[in-house]
Amino acid sequence: EFFQLDRALLDEGRKALEHEEKRMEIMKGLHEAINLREVPRLRQAIKEAEDFGLDHADDLAVLEEAVTTMQKELWPQARAGLTQAVACREIKKLQDALAEAELVGLPTEEMKPARQILQEEERKVAAMEGLKEPLRLRDIAAMQAAIAEGEAAGLSAGDLEGIKHRFAERSEVQKGARVAGGLGGRGSLPIGRLRAL
Repeated sequence: EFFQLDRALLDEGRKALEHEEKRMEIMKGLHEAINLREVPRLRQAIKEAEDFGLDHADDLAVLEEAVTTMQKELWPQARAGLTQAVACREIKKLQDALAEAELVGLPTEEMKPARQILQEEERKVAAMEGLKEPLRLRDIAAMQAAIAEGEAAGLSAGDLEGIKHRFAERSEVQKGARVAGGLGGRGSLPIGRLRAL
């Protein structure tokens, strides 16, 4: 029984020693990463420390310093990425810049303009997609709704030119058909032309 107790204490001591050695290794990595200020190294050291589960107050202070150092290094890059993405207004670049900004912990207030522009650009894409079906169906009411949504979404006049032209054509065809129908079939537009439109 005494022998088993010694073995249990020995095992416990070995585990405690291994834990302490690992903690010291992690702390050394954190200190080196902070001193070198290399972002990939900081990320790796912070991840290892978080995975290990540091619990000493001094260790947590060093971990916090590593996070702060990383933010100081990364925040300017993230801000520049957001600024460039906002300037070009491309959805993919906006998404990537926002993902990077979130990853490095940039304050959400600084990401608001990019999020707003992303929503605007996504709405434009949806509005452009919304133009296709009414054109295919030649549905005047759907064309009117798609034009209104496109204008509200901020599509350019060039983007809306095609559907507006087709809308005008279809409106003239319908107006001509109504006139022809009201004149008992003696309208000014020949039936063959009505069908072609």
